[in-house]
Amino acid sequence: MPPAVALGEFAPADPGAEAATGKLTIEDMAIRGANGAAFVTERAAIVRGNDQYNAEARYADSMLIVPEQTVELRRVVERTLPEKSNADPFCGAGKTGYLAVSKVREGDTDVVKLMALQGEALPAASAPGVTLCKVFSYSSPAK
Repeated sequence: MPPAVALGEFAPADPGAEAATGKLTIEDMAIRGANGAAFVTERAAIVRGNDQYNAEARYADSMLIVPEQTVELRRVVERTLPEKSNADPFCGAGKTGYLAVSKVREGDTDVVKLMALQGEALPAASAPGVTLCKVFSYSSPAK
């Protein structure tokens, strides 16, 4: 199993992250929001920012990270919707198929970039039907 890129609790660092989940907890096999949203995940691969998640787009461009940055790709096995919503917190009316997680250092803060993707195929340059939902940012003081 590929190693986790980020584990722990992270505060929302942008309005989209606040609306989607509030505080985010990243565990070995799950990603949980303070609003009750939960995603049981399995680590699928470690890729780089320069890799493509579909024929037209790279992780680096969508997540605003450097091409050499490590990205952990997790397949969503099961999801629980937020307590006060019937919508997927990351993909709205759609269903989150994969979550890409990267952690970068910005000053004294660790910033976790979380990218939600729709589609059943493993995200790659040749993957059919993989589309970007949104990218969210969460932060934690660096340790």
